[in-house]
Amino acid sequence: MEKILSEVYTIVLTMGKAYQIRIPDDVWNTICEKRDKDYTPFIDENKALDEQGLSSDTITFIAMLHCDYWCNSEEEKQELIKLFQENEDRYNQTLIQAGSTKDLLKLLHKK
Repeated sequence: MEKILSEVYTIVLTMGKAYQIRIPDDVWNTICEKRDKDYTPFIDENKALDEQGLSSDTITFIAMLHCDYWCNSEEEKQELIKLFQENEDRYNQTLIQAGSTKDLLKLLHKK
């Protein structure tokens, strides 16, 4: 978890103070205190997060921060929640279609 929090910490700092201050102090303090202070990931601002070699848990954590604190309206938040649900539904459908782990890997490799 410490590595994930280090990645989240670095991403938020890279995004700038406007994003950091929208995170409640208790959440931000936990991220700061619990992160691995010996690990400082490099974030290339010219690449998308999914191209950075970050863990999927880090991306999920950032998505949750976006939903909980960075959406500018309730409508934007609901659209994001809908997108999360659609992704979850697609993932579950892929699991249903796969009869085995081997088949699942084949399906995921095609995407």
